[in-house]
Amino acid sequence: MTEEVRTLMQDADPARDILGDAQRARNDLERIMRVAAVTAHLPAARRGRKPQVRLGLALGAACAAATVALAVLPQGSGGSAYAATPSPLHYTTVSTTLSPSAMLKRIAEQAATLREPTGPGSRLHYNDWSLNTRVYADDSVTSEIVAEDHQTVTRADGSGTERRTGEGKHTETYTTKWAPAPADPAALKAWLNRGNVPFTDAMGAAETTGELLRNQALSPVQRTTLLNAIAELPGLRFDGKVTDRAGRVGQAFSAESSRSGLPTRYTFIVNPFSGSILGQEEMLTKTAGKLNVPVPSVIGYTVYLKAQHTAGQ
Repeated sequence: MTEEVRTLMQDADPARDILGDAQRARNDLERIMRVAAVTAHLPAARRGRKPQVRLGLALGAACAAATVALAVLPQGSGGSAYAATPSPLHYTTVSTTLSPSAMLKRIAEQAATLREPTGPGSRLHYNDWSLNTRVYADDSVTSEIVAEDHQTVTRADGSGTERRTGEGKHTETYTTKWAPAPADPAALKAWLNRGNVPFTDAMGAAETTGELLRNQALSPVQRTTLLNAIAELPGLRFDGKVTDRAGRVGQAFSAESSRSGLPTRYTFIVNPFSGSILGQEEMLTKTAGKLNVPVPSVIGYTVYLKAQHTAGQ
């Protein structure tokens, strides 16, 4: 019967002519089946407009934090539970007369003066941590912790390989293909604004920045362009000095957006000397909607550990 239905409906399948990576699909399915979901039932939501919750709310990364991420914390005595989330970073106030935008643009100017080895290829290493949540019609909520280590090598033509290590140290290696972002500042600025969510929105800026930094090492000029674009975010704030989740000291800049359906603060941790982005954080600031987390809560972060230019062979 299954085969008969497939034959009957094949002309209505919009993806029937698309060939995917069968091996990667099998690996992804095996990984998904191994991950145990953390399920919690929440009280019925208030009547009215239902918040839009996207699956995989966060970018995110973890090393040590990932080892405790699967714990479930009690929520009162009602039998419901909170999904465990990482502790927020500690930000130290820095006295300055500059606006957040001016501070970030000054770092960008410093980055533009640097001279670094360059090459068409990239060798990258980053960690992701995220809380992926799905809300069902009966108000039940399923939360899945995703913590992964990524090591990527990209060649001059954009092809490459990625080694991904997830829960239980399970490792997968698969091929990748990336069209490198342009080096010219004007062209890169246009590239940053090509996404479905505009870069002028904090969520759009976070997603596009994450996509870029996960796929290629940036030159000083590219870092300058990226920082100048972030500096133009509406409501940009300077959160102060911070030690990131890899123990490195940086300066934190953030902006908020409700485009995901929940008010979220998107933070960029920047090396003030090189202009490199050390990490990104996402935190719910006012309400968690139907998500089984307290407020405020870090719902995802990324730690960029290495971004090295290579000969690209």
